[in-house]
Amino acid sequence: MEPFCVFLKALSVCSIAVFGAASLLRAESPISDAPPIVPRSTRVLLLQPIDATVDSARLQPARQRIIRLRQQYEFISRQFVVLGEEMAAKAAAAVPPLDLDGGAAGRPADTLDEWARRAKADWVVSILVREIKTDHSDDAQFKVHSTLLVQVRDSRRHSWIANRTYIGRLSGGGAPGRLFIESLRASTGEALASVLAAYPPVVTVARDGSIVDYLAGQNAPFVGDPGTPFHGLTAMPENGP
Repeated sequence: MEPFCVFLKALSVCSIAVFGAASLLRAESPISDAPPIVPRSTRVLLLQPIDATVDSARLQPARQRIIRLRQQYEFISRQFVVLGEEMAAKAAAAVPPLDLDGGAAGRPADTLDEWARRAKADWVVSILVREIKTDHSDDAQFKVHSTLLVQVRDSRRHSWIANRTYIGRLSGGGAPGRLFIESLRASTGEALASVLAAYPPVVTVARDGSIVDYLAGQNAPFVGDPGTPFHGLTAMPENGP
């Protein structure tokens, strides 16, 4: 993943800095006789993010967009075979239907495994926002933290790759609303990067600020090409006008 400071430089917020993170995600011990994970042959289903905060009714759509884009980036750049939310929704619509919205406690393992079975996926990813709040500060800078539940399920092995809380923290001057956005974006990226540390990015994924969903209109699993920068499915020649 490109250094965190690269996208911080593009912010209008002044003097933003990471000042700590807690509850780092840890993968479970690998199964000794299981074959190694090869990203380009591992199908990952990305579910709709859940906002379980007290102000979710007002802010959930914006927060979902932030997480959606970031989790797509992390998996596409590492050349996993990615199935986005549109394909997840189609799988959920089968009988009996699965709950797209999830719950405040996250999504249970059996639900994720069933989702993977229907979508023919190997892994399932679910991210829940538990809290985004300001922290006490004695100086002029704002301090905020984002608390996420990040669930990455290996449904082939019926085991958790990650099922942990992650707390990301940012401080900075300027508009506090912007800091909340960057806290959520950074926390999502850092949490997933810690889970995927064994798989370095190999695909160039555009981050020009104009893309809101890399997988919009998806109807088949997608895997990136290390030799071709990716700007989203709608920008690919076969999906153009």
